[in-house]
Amino acid sequence: FSTFWLNNFNRKHIILAHSSLTVNSSPETLNVAYPVMPLTIPKDRTIVGKDPCRLRPIFASFQGTKTWKTREKLLVYQDMPDVQINLAENTRFVDAVDAAVEGASGEDGSKLQEADNSYQADYLKLLKDSVFTFVVRGHNQFSFRFPESIASGSIPIILSDRWHTPFSGAPAIDYDEWSLTFPESEADTLMDSLRALSPERICEMQKALRRVYEEHFETFEAQANTFVTVVNSLITK
Repeated sequence: FSTFWLNNFNRKHIILAHSSLTVNSSPETLNVAYPVMPLTIPKDRTIVGKDPCRLRPIFASFQGTKTWKTREKLLVYQDMPDVQINLAENTRFVDAVDAAVEGASGEDGSKLQEADNSYQADYLKLLKDSVFTFVVRGHNQFSFRFPESIASGSIPIILSDRWHTPFSGAPAIDYDEWSLTFPESEADTLMDSLRALSPERICEMQKALRRVYEEHFETFEAQANTFVTVVNSLITK
C-alpha cells in the first residue's frame, strides 16, 4: 500500500483473500477477493476471443465432485438433452491420475498420462461447448469453475451464498453484465430463467465476459492493475 492509502485509510482492518472470501458487512473492514488462475485453460486462448458469440451445442454444464449439497441439486437437469451434469464422488479423477502418473513409469506411466490428457481434453471441450457453466461452491465459497468458465468464454452461473466475488467493487467490473447469480436454494429451479434469456442478451453477455476477462483476469499483470484500482475505489468511498 502506498503512503497515500495509509494516510487516508479510515478502516481498522484489511482482508485480502485468495479467492474464498465471505461477504463482510463491517464498515471497519475492507475486503478484497483476489482471483486465481484457472487450472484448465484453452491451449489457444485466441479462439474464444475471435468469436465470443459462436454457436455452442451445450446450453449449460457442470463437472465436479459431490463436495457440497447444492451441487447435487443440479442432477435435476441431467436428463435435458442440451445440459450436461457430471458429478463424481469425493476424489476428483484427475487428482488420482496425476498422483499415479508421478509414481508410474514405462508403459503404465504412458497409459496414465494418456488418461490424464484425455480427461483434461474432455473437460476443456465441455467448457468450450457450453453457453453457461454452473459455478457451484464446494468445501469453500470459491470454485475453480469460475476462472475456468470465464477463460473459456462460458457465462458463469454463480451458486455460492455470501461469496465475495473476485474484484467486487472494481469500477469497470459489473458482474450483472456477464454473469448470473442465484441463491443456492434455487439451484434446481433456475433453468427457466436461463431459457428466458434471448440470443441477443446472451451474446451481449458473452462479449462483455470476454472484454472483462482480457482486461482484468487473463494475466497476472491485468490482475495486479485491477487490484490497485479496486483498493483505490474502496478506500476513497
